[in-house]
Amino acid sequence: MGKHGFIEMTPSELKTRILAKLNIIASDFSDILTVLNIKKDDIAARISATGHGHFGTMGYIDLVASTTFREREYPLPINCLRLKAAFLSFDGSTWVRAKIRQLNDLRDLLMNESDITGKYSNTNPVIFLFRQSMWILSGTITAVEDGIQLWYDVMPDDVPDIDEATTDIATALDPTTTVQIGFPAAFHDLLCRGVCLDYKETNEIPLTAYEANYEAELDRKLKDIEPMNQDEIIETAVVDDTGENY
Repeated sequence: MGKHGFIEMTPSELKTRILAKLNIIASDFSDILTVLNIKKDDIAARISATGHGHFGTMGYIDLVASTTFREREYPLPINCLRLKAAFLSFDGSTWVRAKIRQLNDLRDLLMNESDITGKYSNTNPVIFLFRQSMWILSGTITAVEDGIQLWYDVMPDDVPDIDEATTDIATALDPTTTVQIGFPAAFHDLLCRGVCLDYKETNEIPLTAYEANYEAELDRKLKDIEPMNQDEIIETAVVDDTGENY
């Protein structure tokens, strides 16, 4: 039991709890690790959408000299769930925070280099998100190593070993990684229940009333999450891509 009264588990303890709830043995559920990681991703994406920042990280990207509009596109990290903030250094020493805007709010902008540099400056840059990339609107850009600093939520690592019995998943899902990101203890029991639900639905086993209440309980836990910084203002998020903008 964790310090806040939540159930905390290592992968091995989670496996034992799942098998006990289902009243089966390990050989009856050979793909338990695959299902566990799928459910982990589902819950993690919903936690990220609250703006809590639990799965946050920071990284750098090189600025590339811009002579055409297309050179202002910077693909976001492949594991980026939600962009929190972007800081830019056009001279390699001074940093400015870019304002994040929606593409639909930039209706008067012509997407060419001369129009962009005529309307935007390197002291007050703007970015917008499109096709999982960040586009920079500013003055002329020269190449700067590590000139972009991104703060963003990531999809947490998969659990690599269901029999790992040392590290609680609240500390790290994968203890071998350099930057360790855990899974909130408040959601450990729900992760267990989600895996059990998948097994029962796959094998056409009736659900208990407790299991059938999974979605409502998950929604309640998500609403209970409070930002670590009460003054934080979420300016934007990576919008779900429906394909309608292509």
